[in-house]
Amino acid sequence: MRTNIIILSLVFAASVANAQQPKQQVKSPAAALASSFVPDPDKEKKCAAIDEKIEFQIKLMAMDYVMGIADTSVPRETNRYLKRSAALQTIALHLQTADALQCASRNKVLEFEKYNMEAFACRKVNYSSESSECKLQNWKGATPAQE
Repeated sequence: MRTNIIILSLVFAASVANAQQPKQQVKSPAAALASSFVPDPDKEKKCAAIDEKIEFQIKLMAMDYVMGIADTSVPRETNRYLKRSAALQTIALHLQTADALQCASRNKVLEFEKYNMEAFACRKVNYSSESSECKLQNWKGATPAQE
């Protein structure tokens, strides 16, 4: 009996303490969503930067492909496959980030062979970092009609 009286007094004290605290307004889910939406003025810049990063990874994969054409070394080919796998994972992360930012969906298919001609031109000059053929920012990519 004594235990019940103590428990009841504790419950009563807790309810009195809760009654004295000011009540917070509870928002509906739609109101909470509307108030949390703030348009991002830099969204287009962020989406463009993500597209550039994806294209950069595709260019690196083209360089990697060209490097392995005449190479018959199995360990080096394994390393190239690992590099391609890492590039594909990076591309997947960039695509997930673009989706999270609600970027306009990419209208472009990920064409991994469109930079092969530029990669071949770079290989001709032995991957010289000074030559314009090897500067990835200069690569435009081939359209299907040019191939």
